[in-house]
Amino acid sequence: MDFKVSGIGKEPFFSLIGASIHLDKWKLCYNSISNKNNIPFELIFVGPYTPNFKLPTNLRFIRSNVKPSQCVEIAARKAKGKYLFPIADDVVLSSRFLNKLYEHIERIKDPLSFFSPIFKKNYIKYIYNKKLKFIKECPKVSCVSIYNAKKWREIGGIDRNFVATYWNYDIQFRLYKMGGNNIFIKNIICNELTYNKNKKHLNRYASYDKRFLSTLWRNSQNKYFSKQRQLPFKPFFDKRIKKKSQGKMDPLKRWK
Repeated sequence: MDFKVSGIGKEPFFSLIGASIHLDKWKLCYNSISNKNNIPFELIFVGPYTPNFKLPTNLRFIRSNVKPSQCVEIAARKAKGKYLFPIADDVVLSSRFLNKLYEHIERIKDPLSFFSPIFKKNYIKYIYNKKLKFIKECPKVSCVSIYNAKKWREIGGIDRNFVATYWNYDIQFRLYKMGGNNIFIKNIICNELTYNKNKKHLNRYASYDKRFLSTLWRNSQNKYFSKQRQLPFKPFFDKRIKKKSQGKMDPLKRWK
């Protein structure tokens, strides 16, 4: 399979960013983004394994062996697009995904709003507009969302004490507190291919991230959603961000 190149423009409108371990899925992922697309984009993967094949000019790789949440933040800081789209490296997007997403963004014209497609795991539909059961009466959140890049940076990006997961909900809650909205889009689909293969391993460090999110946003007395974040936000430091994991370390010690 070859890369079906599209979306190369002077400046990308979308920056798709993510941690990477599935190099064998890159072409499938990129080609699904390119499918009937005419919106300028870039795809940035950060991870420990260097590809041995030639990349399109709008697919960038940054080598780093830090924890997954930090990989995403590294990509976000290198991104040039107006909107950031955190993805796994094994996702397949529905046809004309970026075109349809662009239309919604231009119609809404609200930088505080974030946009959420239908999310599927191995082509099985997942509840994509839900409230977290462990934080009562919290706003609806999404597994996959697209964010205004300026607002992402304005709020500081990902808290460095997340290891791999649940950081997206923290970002969504912080945007809600600023007056943002979650815009659900039902005509675009993001499908993650190898979710079940990773689930057992993910659960081992996701349990920490889930507890940390609860600590940040759940009232300790009644377990309801708190009007204020319970702990100060802690951003990643630029210094040695690609060299050493910062904040809470991975409990499995997979990364540096």
